[in-house]
Amino acid sequence: MLRAAIRSPLAALVLALILLSLLLTVTIPQPIGPMFWDHYLYLDAANRLG
Repeated sequence: MLRAAIRSPLAALVLALILLSLLLTVTIPQPIGPMFWDHYLYLDAANRLG
């Protein structure tokens, strides 16, 4: 019975949602400088939209 519950699509969905929510908490440091100015503008725009 437990083996069937682990293989169910609902268990896979719950596991995927937990994994995705944990990945959203990870931040990626972005280099900011004269060569990355457009990158900074994209990040600023994303923060303003969100």
